[in-house]
Amino acid sequence: MKPVKKTWIVHFVFQFIFITFLSGLSPALAEIYHWTDEEGVLHLTDDLGKVPEEYRPKAKVFKTRPAEEFPAVEPAPPPAAPALEVEELYDGQPLDWWEEQFGKIEKRIAELEGAYNKKRQFVDVFEGGRRFGQVFEESDIETYQRYKKEIPEDEKSFKELNGELEELRRKARSAGVPKEVRGE
Repeated sequence: MKPVKKTWIVHFVFQFIFITFLSGLSPALAEIYHWTDEEGVLHLTDDLGKVPEEYRPKAKVFKTRPAEEFPAVEPAPPPAAPALEVEELYDGQPLDWWEEQFGKIEKRIAELEGAYNKKRQFVDVFEGGRRFGQVFEESDIETYQRYKKEIPEDEKSFKELNGELEELRRKARSAGVPKEVRGE
């Protein structure tokens, strides 16, 4: 048997010490154990001792590098919320609501005004014809009498609706509703 040269042994020992030294300087790998229990819940831990005995044979190991090896990553900003169209409120109501309220009252006034004018015209023609001795049919006389009763009621309704419209305009002015909507 040949004697082993000391230089080879010294060289081997030197390499062993050097590799051991370098491995001590290299970052250690972290081990993450994960397993799923009988309820299907995934568990993670960095200590095998924390894995219950019955799950250790099924536990899987991930080796991870320390955080300093990964480049710093800035968290992504949260996604911007979609731009919502903010509707201006006037005394707690949107402009569309005010337009609708004015529209309703103005429509009722226009309908009443049209019917009132038709009745008023019929009554005026009827009364003018009687002055000249015109003879009317029974249906015309009944219509005349009905209109004579309805005209004061229509005038009262017309006055109430105009009052409602003025009250709505007053509220709208104090709420800052634009003039175009208020009809002024």
